[in-house]
Amino acid sequence: MDNVGILLVSYGSPGAAAQKAPDFFESLVKQAFPSLPVYRAFTSESRRRSPAGAVSGVCPERSGDARGGRLPSVARGGGGEKDSVYGALLRMSAAGCARVAVQSLHLVPGLEYRAMTEEIAEARKAGGPPHIRVGAPLLHTEEDTQEVAAALAASIGEERGPDEVVVWVGHGGRAADDVYALSAAAVAARDGRMLLGTLAGEKRVDNIIEELRVLCNGTAGRVLLVPLLAAVGKHAAEDIAGAGTRSWRGRIAAAGFDCRVELKGLAEREYFARIWLARLTAALHALERE
Repeated sequence: MDNVGILLVSYGSPGAAAQKAPDFFESLVKQAFPSLPVYRAFTSESRRRSPAGAVSGVCPERSGDARGGRLPSVARGGGGEKDSVYGALLRMSAAGCARVAVQSLHLVPGLEYRAMTEEIAEARKAGGPPHIRVGAPLLHTEEDTQEVAAALAASIGEERGPDEVVVWVGHGGRAADDVYALSAAAVAARDGRMLLGTLAGEKRVDNIIEELRVLCNGTAGRVLLVPLLAAVGKHAAEDIAGAGTRSWRGRIAAAGFDCRVELKGLAEREYFARIWLARLTAALHALERE
């Protein structure tokens, strides 16, 4: 496909552990589309910041931006270019990419996903690629919840002990409560000893502890905590697996359960990486038809 490029978008949590997931996904993308250039962009301001400071962005401030209306700059220095979505698209346009398929590692079409699409619209108006297609996030439709539930059950098989209850912990939030509720129901229908909780929203740790007590008939059972996050960044390391008493691990252990954590991002798990890859493939096919 002539003049076609791929843009992969991730939050960009710092640290080697957090980069394993997007790096693994990028390797799958390059294997699937070896002739297409692959670019990366980050939605995290701190990830894009270099020791020398960021080069000013050329995009005007966005009114009503959920992240404070900050400028989507392009930072240089350190390990090379660290682009915002806006900056990466302009760079791709300058390199001759007139058609771009964008795939993010978002789970739901929440605030960060919508902010990404706003930057895409701004880049198109500012001289970016005229033809841009965006691959859907992991949980976009009700049918997606069934596909993801099957992947959750299949991907954890080798890591799970024979008597463990698996608790997947996502980010959550009010805007995504309905999506997570559908996903939790789909998971429970496939595996009665698998629960889905969230750091924010309705399915917080207190709710999950009550569900565990019911599931284990009030006895002390064994629990495996697994991040329902694309990569294992700060939320996974501190809020889920942290050694303190306020983490999910600490709270569940204090409730009398034998709790351990398996720190691995969803995008490191091939079942999920291939779902995102299918979304990207659909976006590329849509570009072919334009």
